Amino acid sequence: MRIFDEETLRRLEALRLAVRRGVRSRGEGDRPTGRRGGASDFVAHRGYLPGDDPRSIDWHVYARLGQLFVRERAREERLTLHLAFDASPSMGVGEPSKATVARRVAAGLSVAAFAESGRVVLWGPSGGRRCDLLGPLLGALDAPMATAPASETLRALRMGARERGALVFFSDLWDEDAKQGLLEASNAGEAAVLHVLAQDELYPRPMDQVRLVDAETREAVERFVGADEIAQYGTLLSEHCEKWKKWCHEHGIAYVRTSSGSDWTEVVTVTLREAGILE
Repeated sequence: MRIFDEETLRRLEALRLAVRRGVRSRGEGDRPTGRRGGASDFVAHRGYLPGDDPRSIDWHVYARLGQLFVRERAREERLTLHLAFDASPSMGVGEPSKATVARRVAAGLSVAAFAESGRVVLWGPSGGRRCDLLGPLLGALDAPMATAPASETLRALRMGARERGALVFFSDLWDEDAKQGLLEASNAGEAAVLHVLAQDELYPRPMDQVRLVDAETREAVERFVGADEIAQYGTLLSEHCEKWKKWCHEHGIAYVRTSSGSDWTEVVTVTLREAGILE
């Protein structure tokens, strides 16, 4: 996947993931957390308490005041960014496909994570793949993914995630059953949904008598699709998107909708910042 020029990389590296919940990670990196102890930046002094590590005592303060004080520090921990992909057949619809747009946005988010010494885990129906460098990550994003319902990816994430951090789920959200899986998978950290729809799904054209094939089930029907049918479809689509947006809001999950025709760099640097996913 060759999608970055130097200017784009600089723009992405200047961004940070906006993570507001606690982060639990095994490594140390550039992101300060609220946890005390360990090697990192000095925060404040406080009075010594029995059980405090003697190495944290500030002996210079003791020499001046004759009282024991310890130096509190905020530990810096590596952020883990979980990127989960809906691998259902409908994600292959569009030009470019919804899956392609999802992978490009995921690459952009990963650059922001790597810029602050974070790690990225890519999740599909077969499980997770951890990446600490951009090159291997781009290769992993280019690799074929087994076709499976969105719920399979969310199940793999729920069962396999070992570290909290940030979670972004890429899906067209045609599977209502994904809600429970997403709710459970969001325990992996601060969660967001990128709702990706194809241009033709957002703006279909009247086609008279056509044969429509369901991308998921391969069931086919003959229908007349005129202006009235398009208007009714538009209403139903708006209701569908609004229901997902409301559901995400109620469960503390950020919601962003985009299309396969959008410029992925604008999605990352503008849309996701406006949604509070990046800063």
